[in-house]
Amino acid sequence: MNKPGNIFDIVRLLSALMVIFSHHYPLSARPEPAFMNVISYGGLAVIIFFGISGYLITASRVQTRSTMLFLEKRVRRIFPGLIFCAAITYFIAIPLIEGKLPGSANFVAFVRSAMMFVTTDMGIARDFKYPNSINGSLWTLSLEFTCYIVVALFISHANIKKSLSILTPLTLCACIYSINSPFKIGFYGVSLQALLPLLLSFLTGAVVYQLRDSLIANTRLKVATVAVSVALLVAMNQTFELQLLIYVLIPIISILISMSFTDKIINRRFDISYGVYIYAFPTQQLIINHTNLNFTKSMLASMACTIVLAAFSWKFVESRFLKTRPTPLNG
Repeated sequence: MNKPGNIFDIVRLLSALMVIFSHHYPLSARPEPAFMNVISYGGLAVIIFFGISGYLITASRVQTRSTMLFLEKRVRRIFPGLIFCAAITYFIAIPLIEGKLPGSANFVAFVRSAMMFVTTDMGIARDFKYPNSINGSLWTLSLEFTCYIVVALFISHANIKKSLSILTPLTLCACIYSINSPFKIGFYGVSLQALLPLLLSFLTGAVVYQLRDSLIANTRLKVATVAVSVALLVAMNQTFELQLLIYVLIPIISILISMSFTDKIINRRFDISYGVYIYAFPTQQLIINHTNLNFTKSMLASMACTIVLAAFSWKFVESRFLKTRPTPLNG
């Protein structure tokens, strides 16, 4: 999927590192910096993930005739790495820090994490600077997988244009309604209000995929689209509309920039951005609260340790469950 001519892997890895940067502030009991005073930089990275994922996953769906095979690919991409991460966290790392063997609470937390639930009931983080959450990043994974199911059910090679022309406007309208809606509907432990804008980012990536041939062939159109998108972001700064537009414009910008360069570093070699995303939060929690490193050193140590864990996970776990080279995940 990630052929020469794009830098999706690099952009996704940088986005995963941006999540570490952003999360390190609240995990250290500091105010989290915000992009344009609208969303945290971690939230910005998640939008980039979902936008690029919408592009790549739609490509995978169109090229995979069987719905079950498509879903099998997605399961193989998400769950082996996630289950291994949960096992390392709750059966090795936390017992070592606590100085006792894992018990029933560890097993329950492992199962919840492996099912993409954010685990908050362990009591391990009760005295942490950011309490009661060992891996708070998992909430996006259930939303990501929901986007996969939407693609599996409604998009195929034959109907991609028709499906996107219906799904995207409907999602946009639902987002507009949900912004000030008094109804709070839970979905897999996450509010529906959190799903809709990220689904919009995902579908925006799918629309860009549908239009890819025109964009790739016309450099001027690609540059103009990026320029207009950036201009709209700046012009809409401090406005109510930016709360929604950011979920459309950021995917467009990140995808078109990614399509404009060639990756000769990571492409076709390894894909550790998913591992960085799922290992970062628990790694940061443990380093911040169980070492004497200052803010900057603990952030750098967290990045270094997370990259090592992610590389190990990719080499010995994730890649071994993929029959063919994977369509990269967002998460």
